[in-house]
Amino acid sequence: MVGKISEVSSLERTAVHEAGHSSACVLLRVEVLEARIDFADGESKVTYIPSPNPVDTILVAAAGAAAESLAFGSSSELTGTDERNADRAAFAARGGISTADHLVRRCRAEVRELLFDRWDAVEAVALALLECRWPADLGFAFGSLSGREVADLVAGASGG
Repeated sequence: MVGKISEVSSLERTAVHEAGHSSACVLLRVEVLEARIDFADGESKVTYIPSPNPVDTILVAAAGAAAESLAFGSSSELTGTDERNADRAAFAARGGISTADHLVRRCRAEVRELLFDRWDAVEAVALALLECRWPADLGFAFGSLSGREVADLVAGASGG
């Protein structure tokens, strides 16, 4: 476990998860458009331009769970949209269920290592997502980083 957070809120877990996706995008040279967390309902997403390489799609899909695993020691199993994105890309790349499953497992291990090596970047993005709450005075708040902001945070982290 490389994270520094011991007591974790669901919002912090969400920030780390989305930071994993967005940091992986930047490290894999996949263009991020926005990373966002809605503080009212916990909904979150990273919007990016999909890579033509299905392996990059799997790596990005697996990065959220991998970041959570590294930060909190939780399972790195893929669920929901992340699982569907990884499975779809793996099947397209390999054309069969057994080889697709193997590819997803390999990518999960690979992206975990990538994020471990650049944990400083993941942490910087997660903290920035948590710090940029606005506009609370209007009765809602969300954290949003542009793709450029995410790229700058990853580049400015000590490992970059």
